[in-house]
Amino acid sequence: MRKFGILLTIALLLALVPAVLAGGWAVITLDDPPGEIHAGQPWTIGFTVLQHGQTPVHTVFEGQPVEPTLIATNKATGERVSAVGTPAKETGHFLLEVTFPSEGEWSWTIEPVPLLGETQFEPLTVLPAVAVAPVKQPVEAGASLSPAATAADGGLALSSFLRWGALLVALADLLGRYTMTVTFNGRAFDLPLLRTRFRYNAWAPDLDFEAAALLNEDRPHLDLLMPARRLWRRRLQSCRLINLEQHILGLTRSGDDVPGHLIPQIYVDYMRTGNPADINRVFYHNHEDIVTMVG
Repeated sequence: MRKFGILLTIALLLALVPAVLAGGWAVITLDDPPGEIHAGQPWTIGFTVLQHGQTPVHTVFEGQPVEPTLIATNKATGERVSAVGTPAKETGHFLLEVTFPSEGEWSWTIEPVPLLGETQFEPLTVLPAVAVAPVKQPVEAGASLSPAATAADGGLALSSFLRWGALLVALADLLGRYTMTVTFNGRAFDLPLLRTRFRYNAWAPDLDFEAAALLNEDRPHLDLLMPARRLWRRRLQSCRLINLEQHILGLTRSGDDVPGHLIPQIYVDYMRTGNPADINRVFYHNHEDIVTMVG
């Protein structure tokens, strides 16, 4: 029995080695209180990851990216959602968007993967979904969709959140021409996001839900992240698309590109100021993502 206890202790210590090598532990500090949250509507929160409670970090041991992961559970129904934060401009600062499917009290934590130190916050009170009255509005020419929104990383650029209806009408028309979708990490991000957008913009005129059915879970979908991990996870530290592009395909992007972790901040700046100066760089980034997927 004593030997078993010793072996168990050793096993537990060994399990901690990867986290120790990766940089130990970290704490999460929120930018602001959560504010008002409604079911079915995206909620964005900003926060900082502080390694050892002091140093803001985006990467740790040997450049391994920090991927802070939110996990939330509805206390009444047991529903569970998760989302991964995206690095913002300032070192250690992240933005994270998540949609709660139902109202009620949700417990939630953020874990600074691969570091130790899961931070648990006060429960969130998610309010009922806001009903949207039908609105007659034409498709606006200014609404635009990056091709990567359906094939890579969901890079959407709209001059107003009210244009979601117009965007989705155009997207449904595009989806109607195809029989399957191909994404990179779309199973966890793109397709769930788009399904939610369609569901909560049902008021939009001319929205073809039959065409949008291509996004349903039972329709053909190839997520290239899965085979990429099986093929190259032992060779590469990370199977992010940009790493595959550089180390497997041997490609280098031009100076017009923008690092993926800056895109959320560029979009937030665009929504706040209306200045589209960097949006073309985002479109270029998404275009190159698709070219890499084809490669």
